[in-house]
Amino acid sequence: MKDINRRDFLKVTGTTAA
Repeated sequence: MKDINRRDFLKVTGTTAA
């Protein structure tokens, strides 16, 4: 769960930053 959360967070951050 932590792995998925971290991956999701990175994905969301990347999309938001972009």
